[in-house]
Amino acid sequence: MNDYTTEDEALDRIRQLWGQYGKFVVILSILVAGSFGGRNLWMSYKHDSAENSSLNYSQLLLAVDQKRFEDAFEIGSEIIKTDTQSSYAELSSLFLAKISFEKGDYDVAKNTLIALIESSSDLNTGNVARERLARILLSEGKADDSQKVLEKSSSMDLTNHLLELQGDIMKARGDLKSALSLYQKAIAKNVLTGQDSNNLSLKLNDIKNNLVRTK
Repeated sequence: MNDYTTEDEALDRIRQLWGQYGKFVVILSILVAGSFGGRNLWMSYKHDSAENSSLNYSQLLLAVDQKRFEDAFEIGSEIIKTDTQSSYAELSSLFLAKISFEKGDYDVAKNTLIALIESSSDLNTGNVARERLARILLSEGKADDSQKVLEKSSSMDLTNHLLELQGDIMKARGDLKSALSLYQKAIAKNVLTGQDSNNLSLKLNDIKNNLVRTK
């Protein structure tokens, strides 16, 4: 399971921008692009102590890009400790959750996301963290808990990724008809946006086959 293509794509952009324009344009580009929570984070960025925070955050991005994950974790933890409610702290929390998840430290990843959900004043950031927490819980076989995490927010946009996640949850809970409907909606959104649906199509066909066998 990999729900972190957002960061992966962002890091690709970081590599390109870093060499061309330097760290401050990289940071501004990430915030403006909304890769990690969007417009509200950009608005809060203007109120941060820009120089120190941007330097620390740029070091975090570089450490992640260079796969120096222990250094990245240390830097990110320090940002969260010192900047607390800043946009950089929230972005760092997402990165620390990603690093912990990929290391197999699921409890650390979950606790990091839970803390972010509880502390973030930015709706988009909270929803991103909520969706990722739900994915981790589902990977642990806790489909009911995963569903409860999503149900606690009534403001989450039904993106293709979220529809697919909800389909996965319904499938894990044995509700194949609901899973089928959610996968179909996710594919429809992919068609509108021109995104690939190969993996979704496999899931859809598997559900259809299971439904045929249960008749």
